[in-house]
Amino acid sequence: MKILKTILFIILILVIIFIILGFIGPKTYDVNRTVSIDAPRGLVWNEAGTLGEMQDWGPWKEEDPTMETTIHGTDGTVGAYSRWEGASVGEQKITKIVEDELLETELKFIEPESRAGKANSYLKLADNASGGTNVTWGMKGDNSFMARAMSMIGLGMDAFVGPMYEKGLFNLSNIVAESKKEMDAGQAASSNSAIKVSEVQNESHTFVVKRAEVKMENIAGFYAEHLPAIMMAVGAAGHEPAGMPCGLYYFWDEANGKTDMCAAIPVSDPKIQIEGYETVTLPAGKSVHVAHYGDYDKTAPVHMAIDNYMKANGLEQVGPVMEEYANDPTTVKPEEVLTNVYYPVK
Repeated sequence: MKILKTILFIILILVIIFIILGFIGPKTYDVNRTVSIDAPRGLVWNEAGTLGEMQDWGPWKEEDPTMETTIHGTDGTVGAYSRWEGASVGEQKITKIVEDELLETELKFIEPESRAGKANSYLKLADNASGGTNVTWGMKGDNSFMARAMSMIGLGMDAFVGPMYEKGLFNLSNIVAESKKEMDAGQAASSNSAIKVSEVQNESHTFVVKRAEVKMENIAGFYAEHLPAIMMAVGAAGHEPAGMPCGLYYFWDEANGKTDMCAAIPVSDPKIQIEGYETVTLPAGKSVHVAHYGDYDKTAPVHMAIDNYMKANGLEQVGPVMEEYANDPTTVKPEEVLTNVYYPVK
């Protein structure tokens, strides 16, 4: 009996201590980790600043392979949110964006109920003295009574979330390093092949187009079939082409060898309607441009140079890539064949 009383007394003392710790423990928490990445802020932001990018470097999928994530709304804008379902269920909504500097989100933990609650997450980017970028990833919120006590004995949020943030930032560092390597290679290619990348202001352009998903090896055939047909249809409708033939590319899926593209003839009337074709108007705005002279099949370095230029300068593509086939290959020397490549950006 005496031993039982002693055990109960010890338990009572521990409960009292736990309660005291709950009262004196911190009411809020702010868990964060910082890593220095040898890359400019624009490049880091391009790999980190959206919900979709966070899925690539975040550690959560590694911890829960059953996790499935969906994104709702326009990613990279306030109000967009992702929802994850797996061993746990929750949502993350973008609440504030400062381009190249800050991404704030609201976390909502739904299941299991024992861990339900809300918190605020933040990702901060800042230049450092060595020319790279300091990236701070953190989460802050309110501590429950139990969490206050646990934090006083080293079992608070930092103990559980801190190591995960370290892992995520490590993943991000590796992803940025690979992108920087590609960017440096692209810049070297630009220098060696005299690729000149520039920013230009484009006027609004209207096209009569034939759009389709095309295998990459069939692009030349797609153009050969549809560009002359569109030009004839435009003439039959009583209109004249307003420029040289073009191609519009909405996505380029290298992994699956296909692209969503248009064979396009520019026209001056935005209201033109021709049966069997679509009318597409691209708005005026800023584009990144390269004038490529020579074999069209050798434009891959051009697209790489533009992609690296956009990453280095924090620019975001906002519409289809436009290629203008600016002269007739049958009337000029092979080295004089001109393809103008435009990437609309903001």
